[in-house]
Amino acid sequence: MLERSQEDFYQYDIATTLELGKFTGAKSRLSIPFYYSYSKEVASPEYYPLDPDITLDDVIDAAESQHEKDSIKDLSQAVVQRKSINFTNVRLKPKNDKSKIYDISNLSATYSYNIETSHDVSTEKKIRKDYRGVLAYNFNNRPKMYTPFKNVKLFKNNAFKLVRDFNFYLMPTQLSYRMEMIRNYSQEQLRNVNNPNFVNIAPSTDVVAVFTFEIIIKEDNFSFTICFPSRVMEKERNFLTLILMGEVLRDRELIMLIGNPESWWGLFP
Repeated sequence: MLERSQEDFYQYDIATTLELGKFTGAKSRLSIPFYYSYSKEVASPEYYPLDPDITLDDVIDAAESQHEKDSIKDLSQAVVQRKSINFTNVRLKPKNDKSKIYDISNLSATYSYNIETSHDVSTEKKIRKDYRGVLAYNFNNRPKMYTPFKNVKLFKNNAFKLVRDFNFYLMPTQLSYRMEMIRNYSQEQLRNVNNPNFVNIAPSTDVVAVFTFEIIIKEDNFSFTICFPSRVMEKERNFLTLILMGEVLRDRELIMLIGNPESWWGLFP
């Protein structure tokens, strides 16, 4: 026999995708892909979580003030909210296929912000925020190929085929760099449900920010990548604010580990 659910649950989601660059005019080359989403989940139990022998409705009806009723309802419900804002690959489209190394259309930017908040009978509040910002440059080139030994009579014999077919470019076929900043912030505060006055436990906070700078140079016979990852952490484990996030940098000691590249490598096919 199936057991009847002892809670009411509802959920709703909203999501939209827009090309905001279209609002800048029909002839505009500006591309601004935008994404937004929001969702909320609410679970209301049938029985009061702190006294499972009494229904939640009876406890709310017995409350003397509206403020007390709202507090009981808020404590009993399990609520999860999520919000996401994304601008992906914002750039100026090239005028034609003949891109130059100095064209502004080689630049692109990405920014995303995601937040999730929740609370229930055992958790006063739980927050997670994820930030990501990217500034990238990418240039694809079709340079002239040079074969200095192709017409040398000394190397006409097939024995010198490898020498005769040797070629190189004076410019790379691809040149790109990428700067990326990722920041994760989380905070959780538990309820002291065993204390009659509901004295809350101090919140725990964790903040980590990672900055990565990457350079890629490619040619048909050669590929080189160098990566400089670094980590920024707050010594006092509390809310770290960064200019990149549109917030004010507070006066707290930061540990910044930047210097020797964590990894770099050259690849020769």
